[in-house]
Amino acid sequence: IDDKVIDKIMSETELFDLKFNSLEISSVHDHDGYYMSNGLAKSKTLFELLTSKEIAEISRQYLGEKFRLKCHRVYSVSSGAKNPWHTDDKKYGEKNQQIKGLVFIIYLNDVYDGEFQALKGSHLFSSDYEYPNFDTYTMKKFEDKITSFKMPKGSIVIFDNKTIHRAKPYLNFFW
Repeated sequence: IDDKVIDKIMSETELFDLKFNSLEISSVHDHDGYYMSNGLAKSKTLFELLTSKEIAEISRQYLGEKFRLKCHRVYSVSSGAKNPWHTDDKKYGEKNQQIKGLVFIIYLNDVYDGEFQALKGSHLFSSDYEYPNFDTYTMKKFEDKITSFKMPKGSIVIFDNKTIHRAKPYLNFFW
């Protein structure tokens, strides 16, 4: 994605400009980062990108003719955050084998620390587990399957929602 498009999305979403006592759509800040859950309502540029022919065609090829756009968030993970290894296809104890999903991650800045990580091929076996989160003990046996995505601003990572993944923890409070 072109730098100008990314800059426009960041400007329109105002991710780091929290609104207090306002009815305006705003981000949320917690100890793990900043989250904008209504990105499409806030950014016309993001709406046009996520509803583009290219994204729709990739989705159709993998998911079939009928699919829906869901969870269009803009977020930034804070330094020191502990994002657990997890999947996006189930809630605690609830599996939905019927729903296929794709996740599109678009880097809004260069990410060479705290990058997205995934377990190669895990979408084929993660449904063997009851819960969406994975503890350190379980993850030890998968260390050789970890793939890190250190990439520049504008890069896109697309993966099956059954993939075990996380944002790698990092400690750089000046980032």
